[in-house]
Amino acid sequence: MEAAIRNGVRKKVLCLVGGAFAQRFADIATACGKEVELLKVEQGRTVEADQVRAALRASGADAVTVCHSESATGALAPVAEIAQVVALAHARGTRVTAHSGNLAGARVGVVAGVDAIEHGFELDTDLAAEMSSRGTFLVSTLAIFRSWESFAHTTRLARFAEKVGRARIAARRERAEESVRLARAAGVRIATGTD
Repeated sequence: MEAAIRNGVRKKVLCLVGGAFAQRFADIATACGKEVELLKVEQGRTVEADQVRAALRASGADAVTVCHSESATGALAPVAEIAQVVALAHARGTRVTAHSGNLAGARVGVVAGVDAIEHGFELDTDLAAEMSSRGTFLVSTLAIFRSWESFAHTTRLARFAEKVGRARIAARRERAEESVRLARAAGVRIATGTD
């Protein structure tokens, strides 16, 4: 997420926020010294294209963050809405990046025309080829797995500390590394970042 902000935002970013992970984009942008305009909706809801259209006109943002699959709430932004947001942003010369750790969310973002997918832990060959043909960047966040693995020694949370949780993290890391290999083989431009 940080790499997307540092490399994709010139001055001001419009952050579409309906949950914790979307809010993280805004927090990271602030920490990177970018001017942040928030378009917030109730947690668990998604932002509609008309709201984005009005916010883009008013804000003058040169980038937009979108979270298709809000992990904190399970809310999924519809592909048609995301495509409208992307088209609005692109018409103004504004870039759009999407946060997605799963294949379904990444596919929605790519089909909708976003400029970059953050995480992209579950890419397949077809999606990697589509990303390459569209010029969609992958901002890989493999570094997060080292943090998660270290949590086994610093927390009691089952997700990190128990054997089953550690096995899930290891499997997810393997899949994420394979996604990067697939993207590279397809010619996808890759940046690296942290969560």
